[in-house]
Amino acid sequence: MCPILHYFLRNYFHQDWMIDSSSSEMVVKTFVSSESAEMIKGLRNDIEVVLALESVSESLVYDWGGNYSPKVDGLSTRAWLENVRVWLER
Repeated sequence: MCPILHYFLRNYFHQDWMIDSSSSEMVVKTFVSSESAEMIKGLRNDIEVVLALESVSESLVYDWGGNYSPKVDGLSTRAWLENVRVWLER
């Protein structure tokens, strides 16, 4: 389920992501500038699938291979994914 979201979390929110980027928004901008339109659309679609779920696990990012906690920025995982969706469209 949601292979592009898995890819995004594992490869862009890797252990050293904070060395490469100053914020999670910058990571999304890097994804947008590095990946194809098809990948960007796929990530947006995967996020829509997750947001359609009744409950979004607070540990989703870690469970799916990322090293980022939305709580650090005062956000729930759902709220962060909603932000990512908006950032993808900028």
